[in-house]
Amino acid sequence: MQNDPRSRQRRWALMAAALLVLAALLVAAWHLLPLRAALTAVQSWLADLGPWGVVIFEVLFIVAVVAMVPGSALSITAGFAYGMWGAPLAIAGATIGGAIAFIIARHLAHDRVSAWLLKHPQMEAVAEAVDEEGWRVVALVRLSPLLPFNMQNYLFGLTNIRFWPYNVATILSIAPGTAFDVYIGSLGNLSLSDHSPTEWAIVGAGVAATAVLVWLVARKAKRHLGRMRPPAGA
Repeated sequence: MQNDPRSRQRRWALMAAALLVLAALLVAAWHLLPLRAALTAVQSWLADLGPWGVVIFEVLFIVAVVAMVPGSALSITAGFAYGMWGAPLAIAGATIGGAIAFIIARHLAHDRVSAWLLKHPQMEAVAEAVDEEGWRVVALVRLSPLLPFNMQNYLFGLTNIRFWPYNVATILSIAPGTAFDVYIGSLGNLSLSDHSPTEWAIVGAGVAATAVLVWLVARKAKRHLGRMRPPAGA
C-alpha cells in the first residue's frame, strides 16, 4: 500500500540518494566546467556598471522569465552576483516577468498559447481548477513542482483569474523557494579554504534542512491540489 511505513522509508531513502547525487553533480560541474569563471566575469561586469548593473540584470532576468529560461537557474545566478541581496531582485524579476507572460497569454497570443498548452490533460485540469478556486490554486501550484514555473505564467493567463490576485498569490508563494535558490547561488562565492570543515558541515546541514522543508511544503501543496480536484478521467 502507498501508506505502508516501509514504502515511505524507501521513498525517503530514494529522495536522500537523489539529493546526494544532484549535489555531487553540481559540485563536479562547478569545478570541472568553466561555470564559475563565466559567472565571475558576469559579476565583475555588473559591478563595474554600478547601479546600472542592477537595472540591466533585472531587465535580463525579466526577459529570461518571459522566454521561459528555468527560474531556479536565474535565482541562483542572482545569488552568485549579489549574495542575498539578489533575493528581492529575483522575486521582483520573477513576478514582473510572470505578469508579462500572463498578459501575453490573455491579450496578445491567447489562441496560440491555448493551442500549445491545453492539449495536455494535466494543463487543462489545472486551468479548470484555477477557474473554480481562483488564487488558492495559483498559490498551491506555485508551491508544488507540478508544472515548470515559467510555463505556469502562460497557463494562468488562459484562466479567468484576475490580474492582481494572480500577482499577489505569485509573489507570496514564490518567495521561500526563490530565497533558497538565491542562497545556494550565494555559496558559490565562498572558497573552501575560507572556512573550516565544521563550518562547511553546518552550512551543508542548513541547506539540507531548508531543501527538505521546501520539499515538504511542495508535497503538502500537491496533496491539497489532489483533494481539490478529482483525477482526470474520474
